[in-house]
Amino acid sequence: MTTPAAPLTWADLPTATRVEVVRLAGRGEAHPDPAVRRAAHEWATMPSWSSRANRLPGWTLPAAAAVLGVLLVVVGLAVAAPWPMIVVLVAAAVVALVLGLLGANARSSAAAVRAVADRP
Repeated sequence: MTTPAAPLTWADLPTATRVEVVRLAGRGEAHPDPAVRRAAHEWATMPSWSSRANRLPGWTLPAAAAVLGVLLVVVGLAVAAPWPMIVVLVAAAVVALVLGLLGANARSSAAAVRAVADRP
């Protein structure tokens, strides 16, 4: 006797399938496979997507990181900080910028998947 397969989760899906789900959702279409649709819907409706931090506009963290990076360079140059310190601070600002952009992209992808799933 075989045991039924565990339900798919978003993490179980291959990257190509996840890209396809988001691409289809962007066009207003749902994925044809019901198991993939279910996994995508569960991912898109996770409680973390509705948390307080995710209510901010998507540009907030990248903009804050860019402003922080510029301020760090200006302050670092004004107080004659050693170059290695300035490089580390700018690298931290760049990492925050990239993470902010990735987070904004994931939030918009989740919103597109939710919009398709909410349609009758």
